[in-house]
Amino acid sequence: MWVETKLVMEDGYQEVIIQPNDTRDGVVLNVVEIEEPGESRLYMSYDEALRLASELINFVNKNNGK
Repeated sequence: MWVETKLVMEDGYQEVIIQPNDTRDGVVLNVVEIEEPGESRLYMSYDEALRLASELINFVNKNNGK
């Protein structure tokens, strides 16, 4: 058993799904386009996922005037 997190973007045209990989030693980030069927996957170790999360927060803070 595992937990998956799904985010539906405000306009409803994209979904982001965060889940463990098959061997449960990392994370898979799925981006799904609703209007044009397709999916992109990013496979990461837990360390890489933490780095990506940190970089995303830093980027948003820097570019959002905070």
